[in-house]
Amino acid sequence: MNLRERENLSNLIKKSRGNLSQRAYAKQVGVNYASIRNWEECIYAPNTEGLERLAKAMGYSFGELMRKIETGEEIESATLPVEKLERYIKNLDRESFIRLAHTVFAIMSSMIVEPSENSLTENSNNLVRTK
Repeated sequence: MNLRERENLSNLIKKSRGNLSQRAYAKQVGVNYASIRNWEECIYAPNTEGLERLAKAMGYSFGELMRKIETGEEIESATLPVEKLERYIKNLDRESFIRLAHTVFAIMSSMIVEPSENSLTENSNNLVRTK
């Protein structure tokens, strides 16, 4: 892997791990912390097993990850197809899964808007006025 490809991989890893620490992400990927640090700093390139683990953690096939590394194509943000998202979720460790579940629940809870008493009155007044 040449330097440009290592830089592309570094960007993919950083984007994939988001707010996770390198240690937490390494645990999720199934490699040691030093590997993630070295890959992000472009010191070393991962071997095939490391690339396979990264691809799995990112929700990509090995071929998809290699294409992204070779072309510099970034990971799509918030537009992962459902199948890739499901694969990613299935590979989360327990702690990360629970954190994700709490986040999803919080987001869903904020989307539920309970009508206030005033809005019901306003709506019923509008209905009465239109008749």
